[in-house]
Amino acid sequence: MKAKLILSAILFSGMQMVAQQSNENPNTIATDTLTRISTKNIQGERIISNEKTPEEIEKAQKKAQKEADKKAKEFEDAQKKLEKDQKKLEREQKELAKKQGKILSAEKSVSKAKSKLEKEQSKLTENQAKLDKNKAKGKLTAIEIEKENIKISKQQIKITELMMDVQEKEKKLLKLRN
Repeated sequence: MKAKLILSAILFSGMQMVAQQSNENPNTIATDTLTRISTKNIQGERIISNEKTPEEIEKAQKKAQKEADKKAKEFEDAQKKLEKDQKKLEREQKELAKKQGKILSAEKSVSKAKSKLEKEQSKLTENQAKLDKNKAKGKLTAIEIEKENIKISKQQIKITELMMDVQEKEKKLLKLRN
């Protein structure tokens, strides 16, 4: 892509130089054509003449004008192509930056989900250890034991939901990277 941009810039500057040269002396083509010497053969003698007929002068001017118009059109076309390439490059850069931003966002969400999962798992192990400890001491009644078991079950459900969330976000991140 950089090579295209560099080549376009070189082409653009070359076209500018050609246009500048043609603008400095726009009549040089016409005058060069007008000053050529024509030879005529009259009664076996050669006569050299520097004068041009009005038709030849007009023809030379038209030819010079066509060449100038052609060069101007080529210059405009090259300029348009360069602008088009620059817009395309800018668009691609914006898309790339946007994609990188999305990837960063997805990575953050994955790390947040993983940290939530780790916290919830540590809370679960703590609650299970606490329940086992209190059961062993005999401090809890049957109803309290059931309440603690329900809390632990709810935490396990929450952990499975968080695991599914982490997997979803990792899939999304993988998709964005590809």
